[in-house]
Amino acid sequence: MFANKYLEKLAIVLCLIAPSYSALEVTEAVEIAPSLGLGRTVPGYFKIQTFDKARWSAFVEAFPEQPLAQNIKQHINSIQLESLVLSREDIFSTEFFKGMMRQKYCASFRGDRPVAPNLRNVNSDEMLAGILEILHTTEGDAAGFSTFVEGSIAQSQTVVAAYNQRIAASGGNSALLKHFLSKIFFAEDAYTDPVLTNMRMILLTEGLVAGDDHLFGAEMHLDHTIAQSLLKRIELEGEADTLVLGCGHSLIADVPETTAYFADEFLKAYTNKTFVHSCQHCRCDHDGQIAVAITEGGGAANISYDGGAHADIFADAVTPSFWTALAQLKTEGRSPIKCIIDHAFMLSAHEEFIANSLDIGGTFRTYLKDLTKKFEAVGFLLQGTQAFGERTEYIYVKVR
Repeated sequence: MFANKYLEKLAIVLCLIAPSYSALEVTEAVEIAPSLGLGRTVPGYFKIQTFDKARWSAFVEAFPEQPLAQNIKQHINSIQLESLVLSREDIFSTEFFKGMMRQKYCASFRGDRPVAPNLRNVNSDEMLAGILEILHTTEGDAAGFSTFVEGSIAQSQTVVAAYNQRIAASGGNSALLKHFLSKIFFAEDAYTDPVLTNMRMILLTEGLVAGDDHLFGAEMHLDHTIAQSLLKRIELEGEADTLVLGCGHSLIADVPETTAYFADEFLKAYTNKTFVHSCQHCRCDHDGQIAVAITEGGGAANISYDGGAHADIFADAVTPSFWTALAQLKTEGRSPIKCIIDHAFMLSAHEEFIANSLDIGGTFRTYLKDLTKKFEAVGFLLQGTQAFGERTEYIYVKVR
């Protein structure tokens, strides 16, 4: 049924996305140089339209011999759609929490107190009871450890609340599924392998995935620009005023009320699922921003999900064509971008490009330091800094 529905829609879709070609003709594939791979010279954007597991299961069953489809099938139950509901007891009874209590005890009292209970021989209640029994002879130690435990439970509940908020905002854990889809959309032979072409077409016609039109066609459009990807993203997901380069949307990043990396470690340990939680360059929350995964080195063959699974758009933001298209959008009054964030550590020589892409009052934020003279020369002033863990972000405002 799935294949029949695809065939019925194929002619119509080809007319929509490749009007210069007949749906009955076999279009000769474009010979693509490695340097012109998708995500480099030619940007690419796609959006998962639904997480309906029945529809995704039907899609993968249509390609029983395709390893990519079977990867999706294998991990389909790891896609998180619903909020997590964790009671205090749920959190406390986890292996993660038991191990954290023992680690805290060993780090604080190692050398002058007996060894804590063995992890394999006790549950969380017994671990806590054993540690408190050791500490009860010293005034304040037992009470202090109990305070640590209650504080850690509160931190865990804060993590769950933040996680659930992002689940609701993003409609689910898209990064895991995007990891596999990127191998269909951005493979080196994406336009020469007929199976990959068929897979992309079915994703479109069945309403599972939308995005740049050329991704679903029979050939790559070498004149496709970042401006077109941005406008398509805005059309499908709504307007955003911030463009973040080299980072992406994180289902869970560090939560301010917790210690570094606590949120990621706790959720991975608790869920025991194949999540792709955090973006590759930093652990900031970029949800609500337009994220661009900068693909560097090696051409199309080396494009993977790394970083890109968390981003909206694959593109090469170090090339002049990227910035020319962005500046043109601004000149035409169609660019919503008021802030550009560089978390890829790659834009130390792009001050003029950045200036041409922002109006007065626009901001540029970067982890790179010692750029003040360069940016003052093109009309920016250093407004201040903001710390993110061990990194410092420098904030520049365009004043002329």
